[in-house]
Amino acid sequence: MALAGLEAGARIWVARRWPAEHLYVLTHHTPDRGRFTADRMFGYSLRPNFRDGSGRFNHTSHGFRGREFPLEKTPGTVRVAVMGASTIYGIYVDDEHTSSGLLKLRIEKAFPDRTVEVINGGVPGWTSAETKRALSTRTLPLKPDVIVIADGRNDMYPQLFNHYREDYSHYRRQVDFQYSNYSHKILFRYSHLFLLLATQGGGHLGFSQQEENPAYAVIDYRNAPSEEEVRQNSTDLTRTNAFRRNLEDAIRTAASQRVAVALSTIPFLPEKYASGVLPRDPKTLPALARQANRNNEVIRNVARDLNTPLVDAAALLTRRELLRDDCHFNTKGEQAYAGLIFEAIQPVLTGKLLANGEASR
Repeated sequence: MALAGLEAGARIWVARRWPAEHLYVLTHHTPDRGRFTADRMFGYSLRPNFRDGSGRFNHTSHGFRGREFPLEKTPGTVRVAVMGASTIYGIYVDDEHTSSGLLKLRIEKAFPDRTVEVINGGVPGWTSAETKRALSTRTLPLKPDVIVIADGRNDMYPQLFNHYREDYSHYRRQVDFQYSNYSHKILFRYSHLFLLLATQGGGHLGFSQQEENPAYAVIDYRNAPSEEEVRQNSTDLTRTNAFRRNLEDAIRTAASQRVAVALSTIPFLPEKYASGVLPRDPKTLPALARQANRNNEVIRNVARDLNTPLVDAAALLTRRELLRDDCHFNTKGEQAYAGLIFEAIQPVLTGKLLANGEASR
């Protein structure tokens, strides 16, 4: 009788406190996890048609953040695609106040007689390896005039993990989210008391909360470094070679289709570092900062060597008043970032329109 009473109480508590979708995910085998969905090519990607309860985060039917847009680019349209991870996605702001949303307003003001589309291709947790694959499969088919690529901060994790491989296979693992915590979810359907006991904190009774978050579930934590190994791995300067190659390959692939690319550095404020990939540790923060700075320098060098426009956000926007944490902008920061991107790509857009006889009057 006591257990029956606790079970009844648990069901009432869950029904009142938990969103229906959250309960569904924990009691059914589904590939969707909040804003993410399982993806065979990337491990995970943005969930199409996602709408959060507040109305701040919306995905298109094709898995991009923001408003719906036609896949087929109409004549006279200025189309820009911005690619990267959570800094580009804009995890702390609504759709209209992401750098992509604010960039659209700036381009519209500069080219008032053009339809303007700025596609937000940011996916939290992705590295340059995913960006390079998404460029060919998701972005270039949209025929953008310019692509902005902002990677580097997340690349420092595979660079610092043990048993390093240049394809990042030591960092990524194949996971089918549909069957995570398989037995637990079957039991959760029958007992919400067991559900509550198992899902508290990071998970108990064999349940893994980490397996339910795609951005972390795809990471192979068997190769996670210790504090000493982080410092040691950061001394291997060859670990930026793959990152450089990913950027170069992306630029050349886009150029083969006559699409211009601009590269962006990423701010990194070590004193505000926060991530579930590697824990915050004062002893390792200097190594993380060195790796982030090293990746930003790779971006600058690639932009110089391949004559590519550079958005040096790391040099100009690494300021506490613009950042919510180590690398994610607040609203003021998103505005400043959109301005930097616009300054870098405006000459490219003008040149393209002039070449096509379409420049704004």
